[in-house]
Amino acid sequence: MKLLNLVKQISPGGRIAIALAVGLIVGSLGTVAFQAYNPKDVIAEGPKESVSAIFGRIVNQNKMISASQDYTFVEKAVDKNRLFDIVDIPFTENSFWYRYTGTIEATVDLSDASLVKKNETTLVISLPEPVLSNKPNMDLSGVLEERNNLLNPIHVSDVDELQRDCIAMSNNEAEKNGLLKAAKEATVCNLQQMYDIALGENEYKVEVEWIDNAEVDKK
Repeated sequence: MKLLNLVKQISPGGRIAIALAVGLIVGSLGTVAFQAYNPKDVIAEGPKESVSAIFGRIVNQNKMISASQDYTFVEKAVDKNRLFDIVDIPFTENSFWYRYTGTIEATVDLSDASLVKKNETTLVISLPEPVLSNKPNMDLSGVLEERNNLLNPIHVSDVDELQRDCIAMSNNEAEKNGLLKAAKEATVCNLQQMYDIALGENEYKVEVEWIDNAEVDKK
């Protein structure tokens, strides 16, 4: 009762001043407690990796398949015996249909990479140009139909020649469809992701200087 009577005797302005003072004290204590609070499940962020350490891991990957393209060719081969390689000999024609299936991969040799420039915002890496490697799928490739001829039988060399033609056509198609360009773009994207994951997104912008493979071989 005495405390209540004492409060009643304080003017409205005095009550407001006391309330503000109490609020400041409570707020200060709360701030100190929050700063001192260190929950066990919060782990301090460790030091970031260095640019050179990440680059070393990139080089150690050796090869990167940056793009690939499947292909299937169905071609007919026809052969005739010729007299002095001038005139076709009648009744000596043979033919066969052949399906050739495989995958072309555009590969970048990371073991020849060099870190040629580094500043606060950009990393420039030199790399050899992507190269195409042709991997046939012999489980799906083979002769579909043949018309043999006793006077001019089909030879293994005929099949080999057609296979070489299919490989050349598939390589030409891959270059025409921009597989090498797509491989370059994918390589830059992959390298950028590696640095973003290790150092933080947009810490560095990765650029690539492409070197002709003939120049790389001279080193």
